[in-house]
Amino acid sequence: MRIFVWLLLVSTLWSCDTPIRQKDHPSQGSPVIVKYAEGFSIMDHDSHLLVTLHRPYPGADEEITYRLDRSSDGNGIAIPIDRIVCTSTTHLPALTMLGVPHSLVGFPGVTYISDTVQWRRAQTGALAELGTSSQLDVERVVSTAPDVVMAFSMGSEMHQLDKLAELGMKIIYNGDYLEPSILGRAEWIKVIGALYDRLDMADSIFNTIERGYLALMVDSAQISHRPT
Repeated sequence: MRIFVWLLLVSTLWSCDTPIRQKDHPSQGSPVIVKYAEGFSIMDHDSHLLVTLHRPYPGADEEITYRLDRSSDGNGIAIPIDRIVCTSTTHLPALTMLGVPHSLVGFPGVTYISDTVQWRRAQTGALAELGTSSQLDVERVVSTAPDVVMAFSMGSEMHQLDKLAELGMKIIYNGDYLEPSILGRAEWIKVIGALYDRLDMADSIFNTIERGYLALMVDSAQISHRPT
């Protein structure tokens, strides 16, 4: 039963100014350790972070690299951000874990939120209703004035996300759902942590998740009787 609960928790937890779409940036910097996720890498350049998504969405034919600037003098996204719009329930628990739940200003389909903290905020009217994940209300998204829109795309949403980008919204894709492993999906907390300049915290949180998951895998391997 403990194993099932942990797997359910982790799988539920992890089930976007401008991106640089080509690798035209210098290679200097310190790589952030990524153990399981295949979809992203992060380079720390002191003054800024470079977050590269290797497969931002299904069918993507090139990587996307986002520059996250630790000062307002850069030409990328200034971090830490203060306001975010997320489009998937899998993005929400990370905000609470990172201590920034109140940065969420809008969500498509607030009635479907299962995260306790954000559900309570939705009941008080603190979150703007933004339509559905497949049919975003572009005007409402813009009205929330987010620093970043964290999005996922299965293809049909691309025209809406392109429209938001045309209106000046900063779109960051989250490809956690494309990861082949549970721990790979969980490790995307590091991408969210980068937006708040809380990479150390994100790494610590992930390490806790990893230890718990691996311990349960050891426990499960020692179970002699398995129901059929």
